[in-house]
Amino acid sequence: MSNRSDLYDRVLSAVKVLIELFGVLVSAALAGRALGWW
Repeated sequence: MSNRSDLYDRVLSAVKVLIELFGVLVSAALAGRALGWW
């Protein structure tokens, strides 16, 4: 069971990182569009 929970923790942290990166990309795209870059 410990291996499964460890894997679950790794997946959870990876998902959190992906969500944070996605949020940064979205905010950067919105800022670029607001400034008229594209």
